[in-house]
Amino acid sequence: MAIDLGYDESGADDTLLVSMQLGITEQAKKLKRKWKASLRAAEVDYFHAKEFNNFSYGVFTGLNRNERDALLRDLSKLTCQHFSIGITAKITKSIYEQKTTQLFRSKWGAAYTFAIQMLVVSAYLYAEHFKLRPEFNVLIEDGHKHAAQAIQTLHDTKEAGMAFAVPSKILTIGVGSKLDHPILQAADMLAYSEWQKMSAGDLTIYNAFHPQNSIYQPEVVDFDLNLVDIVTSGAERWMAERKAFGQRKAKVRASSAGNASTERKPS
Repeated sequence: MAIDLGYDESGADDTLLVSMQLGITEQAKKLKRKWKASLRAAEVDYFHAKEFNNFSYGVFTGLNRNERDALLRDLSKLTCQHFSIGITAKITKSIYEQKTTQLFRSKWGAAYTFAIQMLVVSAYLYAEHFKLRPEFNVLIEDGHKHAAQAIQTLHDTKEAGMAFAVPSKILTIGVGSKLDHPILQAADMLAYSEWQKMSAGDLTIYNAFHPQNSIYQPEVVDFDLNLVDIVTSGAERWMAERKAFGQRKAKVRASSAGNASTERKPS
């Protein structure tokens, strides 16, 4: 039962946010089909969070506020139904430069690339908690200036079967556009909404992605707080201290093959 991971980024100035949507492959396929149907019905090519409140131009041109809100509700509902969790890595780029060596960065790349790798580790933690095989299909947004670097480090991870000494089997690695991949649109929406929350901006998308009493509850991991331990001791120490996955309800939705769902109880 493979797991799909989709990444996109947000933030401004010194703050970098990289968000990952995680879903069982069968569920991700269902989401993709329904997501594209919702976009067709709204006559929108794709959802670009940054343009949601732009009424002058952009992908939502022709849609009024009520129509945009309705589309957002539809897509956020699909996200909550078909993705297991969304995780956002926060890194202060200047802190990353200060706390890492040139040797470390030569292996693990810029802050963006490091964030993607640490989110692979987070995906492993999630899979381990629910006794899923850590076998991942990874897709990142095309066009980022460090996309090629991220792809190379992911290929190194695939070849080694490890991400920061954590066993992870990467099945496929790719780059793609939001236009073609709903998982990237959902990652964009999550990253943008978390940045809006941090910067006291508009919370419309954030609230849609954080519904009360929903099993799908995104979380933010501040890697600034753990950076020294990760660099000096490796990801294993960070993993040993990480408790967030056991502190709230979550659920892995089974594939259509009939696998039983697993619920996580609050600790």
